[in-house]
Amino acid sequence: MPTHTPPSVLPTTLRFMASRLFGHSRTADAPMPHDEMRRRVESVLQHMPDQVLRCDWVDLSGALPDWLDSGVTVAPGAEFTLLARGRLMASRAFDVGVGPQVGLWYRVGAAPIAKLVGEASTINTGAAGGALHFTVKPPGEFSDAQGNFDPAVPRTALGGSYQLAVIQWRGDVGAALATAAAADPELFGPALQRRREPKMPPAGWDYLWRLGQGEIYTPAP
Repeated sequence: MPTHTPPSVLPTTLRFMASRLFGHSRTADAPMPHDEMRRRVESVLQHMPDQVLRCDWVDLSGALPDWLDSGVTVAPGAEFTLLARGRLMASRAFDVGVGPQVGLWYRVGAAPIAKLVGEASTINTGAAGGALHFTVKPPGEFSDAQGNFDPAVPRTALGGSYQLAVIQWRGDVGAALATAAAADPELFGPALQRRREPKMPPAGWDYLWRLGQGEIYTPAP
């Protein structure tokens, strides 16, 4: 009589271990409280009235079902800075969650979707301009680069939320970021560093749009 060999539990175990490590690697420190982030950002910007065009605040729930029109419009060719904090929880029991650099996506006007690469990033809209939209989700659930969701992939609401500051600058963006970073290196320093020394992928190679942009691959010396 043939015997049936049960499927190995190793793949499932490895996936579980990876999710645990992934979650802890993103959440080793408690997320900054939303009120603290807002207080610190506004404390810096209020001393830079000639360099700040405007700062808008956006709260994004993990239960957000679709794209959110933030009500913010950016001009073609403009640069704006996104500061994001928070965590979306896939499992509170196992402490598995993701930060904004994994789960926060944006779209400027009709331009293709893009993912935030870090909690503090400055974005050049290029030729694009228009309304700024956001959504929160794990990578891989889109059916196209315009941000439509794949109907074959069920969307599950997540716990937690992200808080986002959308800062539009006047004049020299680099100088404005340097001023802000000098006042609060923790919040603004990473955005300044990314603008000065962006981690670009090798020439002729791009990140898979379904997974979004990252800072993993750079040209070899």
